[in-house]
Amino acid sequence: TTTTTTTTTSTTTPNDKFLPSASSFYSVIPKVPTPIGLSVAEVTQLHFDKSSQLKLLIQQNYPDDSDGLLGELQLAFCCFLLGESYEACEQWKRLVTIISQSDSALAEMS
Repeated sequence: TTTTTTTTTSTTTPNDKFLPSASSFYSVIPKVPTPIGLSVAEVTQLHFDKSSQLKLLIQQNYPDDSDGLLGELQLAFCCFLLGESYEACEQWKRLVTIISQSDSALAEMS
């Protein structure tokens, strides 16, 4: 009787741990705490105008170049449209919402 042994060699490289997985990594939309002592009108304005949340998002994730936020918006849309990714759709909706509801920040930046 003849015994045959088969050996398999792994073709992993040291950089394999950095290969992208099936999911993308998007920025976390920060929660802005409501300061104590605000009037009812100020709290309402804080929740309608998401400018402070947008500024915090840019400071945390894109401190050197705020154009990265637009790049993430485009990436999320393309991944949603072409890759049919639910996660990308949700991130795109969150980014569109925060940008479109940031009236005072958009007025400052234009």
